[in-house]
Amino acid sequence: MGVREDDGPDWKECMAERARELGFVRVGFAKAERRADLEGVLLRRERLGLVTPFVRASLRQRTDPREVWPECRTVMVLAYPFPLSLPPLQGEGVIARSAVGEDYHAVLRKKLAALEQLLRAAGWPGREIRQQVDTGPLVERFWAVQAGVGWIGRNQQLIVPGVGSFLALALLLLDRELAPNTPVPAGCGECGLCLEACPAQILGQPDFRADRCLSYLTQTKEVLSGREASLLGNRIFGCDTCQEVCPHNRLRLRQEASLYEEIQTERRRAAGAQAGDAAQGDPAEDVGSLKEAARAVGIRRCAVEGRGMQPEPVPDLGAHREPTRDAGAAGDVARNVSIKPDSVGGVGAQENAARDAGLRPNPVAAALLFRGVDLFQTLLLTKPAFREKFGWTAAGWRGKGILQRNAFLALKNAQDKRLRHWLAERKQGGAVPPLIEAYGASEFAAGDND
Repeated sequence: MGVREDDGPDWKECMAERARELGFVRVGFAKAERRADLEGVLLRRERLGLVTPFVRASLRQRTDPREVWPECRTVMVLAYPFPLSLPPLQGEGVIARSAVGEDYHAVLRKKLAALEQLLRAAGWPGREIRQQVDTGPLVERFWAVQAGVGWIGRNQQLIVPGVGSFLALALLLLDRELAPNTPVPAGCGECGLCLEACPAQILGQPDFRADRCLSYLTQTKEVLSGREASLLGNRIFGCDTCQEVCPHNRLRLRQEASLYEEIQTERRRAAGAQAGDAAQGDPAEDVGSLKEAARAVGIRRCAVEGRGMQPEPVPDLGAHREPTRDAGAAGDVARNVSIKPDSVGGVGAQENAARDAGLRPNPVAAALLFRGVDLFQTLLLTKPAFREKFGWTAAGWRGKGILQRNAFLALKNAQDKRLRHWLAERKQGGAVPPLIEAYGASEFAAGDND
């Protein structure tokens, strides 16, 4: 039996407070029980052949937490925001926000482990806590709705009131009975922006076809139809279109726009300083200066927020836009020292205070993340380069070949002239990857792209 709620402190509030300290933006609780309503929905989808190959758990495990762990009494649902990111540059391939930066599975598992430690230190009386992050059997979005974390929008995404949908979900299974939260009402109203924006036009149908969603198409190893390949455009992994038009994500999108404008301002300032305030040309066309400005802004934000500070010496920031493999959660750098906001001195005073303390931002914490990748470099990926660039992200789990296929299709969609030469070289060596040859690589190589 689980431990009842009235034995000790208000554990729901305690757990929610500790979770917020770790960066979770919403927490809810649901009773662990078999859900016949969910079971009926899943059975219907099975009968219609709408279950994707990624789903492998049994029906009972997907609908009853006690089938996963017999001692479970409460499902705790936690929502964690994806990091702010910057738009791709012209001609780049697009990575969805869920796959930018360190793999959210790894980030959340570390967060959940830290949360469990905090709860144990506070005297949590349960015998065991189990966790699930995305790849477990339970349908996380369903339990998020039951726990009052959010509602399922017309775009099939979980929308958290006041936060939006650019979130990852995690579950903690508890052997203690905690009072369940009440589900929140749906808030889409009459809005249909996502239905209109969906490139595949699959939203708003009686039965959602996940296998036609562009996010799924960027991950499946099945051969895509010509229409599907064309619809991918320049997408390399995932698709955010239905979320980018959602009014509930406006705050998030404004934050990203503000960050980008801050970088542009920094770039103009640097360009003016280098040219004696008489810079020639448009700095917006200089990709290198954008990256340098992004690094400068990232370092400044670390100093202002007291995030990711470490003693000297400062490691070389390097030329990469992505942090290294051992990045971890940026806010969890072990030797953090907080430089509190100075109401008089402002940003400059805080940067000076950090320098006076002998501190510099850790380059991992300072890194600002772009959603763009070089398409041709992605096509040319070697195994070591793949591991360095993608292996530590959520885009890495499907392997190098899928990303190369998507890069090939994006270059083909753009009629990039470099493709024919690349294909000719590969065919001479007899090494056109099967995932690419399936899309008419030979015919494209023989065509006239000049």
